[in-house]
Amino acid sequence: MNFDEAIKAHTYWKVMLKWLINGQRPIDADIVALDGVCELGKWIAGDGQAYAGVPGFEVFVRQHTAFHEVAGEVARLVESGHRAQADAMMAPEGKFTLASEKTIAAIRALKLQVENGTGSASDANQA
Repeated sequence: MNFDEAIKAHTYWKVMLKWLINGQRPIDADIVALDGVCELGKWIAGDGQAYAGVPGFEVFVRQHTAFHEVAGEVARLVESGHRAQADAMMAPEGKFTLASEKTIAAIRALKLQVENGTGSASDANQA
């Protein structure tokens, strides 16, 4: 996975949660809230550890974890019948959108650090 693929995989969560809110696809809120189950979370625990020494890595990991907490909150609201509140979190200034933007910014910052030689891994195309 490269950094651009990481961003793409991450942004797909918005689509899946919109499907959930609209009743088009069920998603387990407890799974959504886990940051180690998604593709990016698996990368963080595996190959991504090559970047553990990069200054932005820890910020990225924290943002990713916070994102999943918020995504889980959206899913729990839907599960409890509060679709309008869940949808509000998905709005441009909503809590989900802000958490998503922070995660994407952290991925981009990490990518930049790696590309500029701040990183500890030799392959800047790893995500």
